[in-house]
Amino acid sequence: MTSSQFEIEFVASPGTDIRSSLFPAKQIRWVLKDEGSSSGDTAPDPGEVTSFELEAVAVFPYPEIGLSKEQPEHLRIVTYNALWDNLFKEREPLFRILNAIIDFIKNARRPGVGISLAGGTPIVVIGDFNLVGDARQLDTLLSGPGTREGPSPDGSGPDWDGTDLADLLPYHNGAPETYTWRSSWRSGFSPSRLDLVIYTDSVLTPVKSYILCTETMETEEPSAYGLCRGDSSTLSDHCPIVVDFVFSPAPARSNCGRGFSKIRQN
Repeated sequence: MTSSQFEIEFVASPGTDIRSSLFPAKQIRWVLKDEGSSSGDTAPDPGEVTSFELEAVAVFPYPEIGLSKEQPEHLRIVTYNALWDNLFKEREPLFRILNAIIDFIKNARRPGVGISLAGGTPIVVIGDFNLVGDARQLDTLLSGPGTREGPSPDGSGPDWDGTDLADLLPYHNGAPETYTWRSSWRSGFSPSRLDLVIYTDSVLTPVKSYILCTETMETEEPSAYGLCRGDSSTLSDHCPIVVDFVFSPAPARSNCGRGFSKIRQN
């Protein structure tokens, strides 16, 4: 969807220096092009040139995530689109529907309106959202109609404390990836984070989360769980998302306290 940040990954064979094999010089250029629409938008704009400097930084090993729960009392939720998807093409009807998703949640907090949930009732919205196109779709789900990302200015956000809902950002269990959908036959679409877990982080804390992708697991790890290397791509073009929650306020929004996002920024 529309964004000012994009994640790009170059994959090399084990033991290969990706910098020397692909980029003999420190300075590189590339162009991002949207092949999924008729506009064919590019970054940078036509006629402009943007250069990037490759930095020689240390590569940290990825801390693999085990599939089992840490504690039996944790609430485990799994979302999995096991068949095909259907991209939304009519934007305005979609926004009207999303606004009614959000109004339902906000009204549930108000006594005598909607279903009148008890204060602090955990709310989780999960599934394959197919939010392709305008980022306003996700902003609406997190903050409410007409708002952008960040805390709601008047304390009217859909969470119980008046802030925005949280967007869980899990990684693959075996690699530093965040995409949940990938297709080898559908051209024009990059691997994407189409499946989401949106929740009230004022009363829920994710203690463990991951995207289960057998293709990005270590060589011997899938068999340890009774899995085969190609199970993920054979069954679906989506990967399951697994999250374990505890019922308590979250001290800060993070990827379950793993701290790997700081490593990835290097």
